[in-house]
Amino acid sequence: IGVIIFHYFPKSLPSGYLGVDLFFVISGYVISYQIYKNFNKNNFSLKNFYLRRIRRIIPATLFLLFICSIISFYLFVFSDLIQFSKSIFSSLSFTANIYFWLTGGYFTTTDELKPLLHLWSLSIEEQFYIFFPVIFLILIKFFRNKFLFFIVILSITLISFFLNYYIINIGGANPAFFLLPTRIWNFGFGILAMIYFVNNAKQIHNNLELIVLTLLIILGFFIEIKGFPRGSLIIFSTTILLSKKIKVNNFANKIFLNKYIRTIGLMSFSLYLWHWPVLVYFKYYYISEVSFLIKFLSFIFVIILSSLSYYLVE
Repeated sequence: IGVIIFHYFPKSLPSGYLGVDLFFVISGYVISYQIYKNFNKNNFSLKNFYLRRIRRIIPATLFLLFICSIISFYLFVFSDLIQFSKSIFSSLSFTANIYFWLTGGYFTTTDELKPLLHLWSLSIEEQFYIFFPVIFLILIKFFRNKFLFFIVILSITLISFFLNYYIINIGGANPAFFLLPTRIWNFGFGILAMIYFVNNAKQIHNNLELIVLTLLIILGFFIEIKGFPRGSLIIFSTTILLSKKIKVNNFANKIFLNKYIRTIGLMSFSLYLWHWPVLVYFKYYYISEVSFLIKFLSFIFVIILSSLSYYLVE
């Protein structure tokens, strides 16, 4: 939701792109939990893990690339079509983050007409999925002591955190934004939350904690902690939220588990895939800034395409 608002109405939520940071934390939590749980049950298979990731991501992404290729062929001038073709190759090879880092960035006006720009985050996800399971399994087997295991993951997370901070401070905001080594700390905090969760299974958030953490996550889109990388408040708050169970009661049902939020959550991957290229094509066609009406119509297209993607492909 934050990313979509940022792309459609950047002045309304200038830091909405931090929704990706929040997602990385959740992803680190979910993926590490699956591996950790199945490993302890002697039921983990690397082959099955990779197959599940492929089935989850590749079909919907290929559907997006197919439709975008047709539209771009008829809409783009030749030079832009060449650049689009290169971005398809980088997206298919899970190197889109590197490609878009080397060919511009994320926040400049020249990047607003790249239909596949948002797939930089998917490439980071895939790079994480490729390398993380093997490394995580080695660490689980080597560090049997739970506290020591936690410290090792914390150390790796902090190394990435300080690397991110250092590169930004020497003028490398672009590589810090796009590259996996400076993003590992996002996933790492999710993994730390998972480790705490499985070792303190009886701890449950009360309603006050849920309210405070939810407000802190929202505030993280508007304020930043001085001296820390942008999005730190969101990442820290999400980590704490994930570290304990949520008691199913009326409050939790209304805020976290209501059917509308769950539906958006289930469709979030398709919504993320489609919202940016549809907006880009309208911008490209109209050349000047698109009106609110056009943005509204484009979002109707996004919902239609996302629904097709979710129900027929995913």
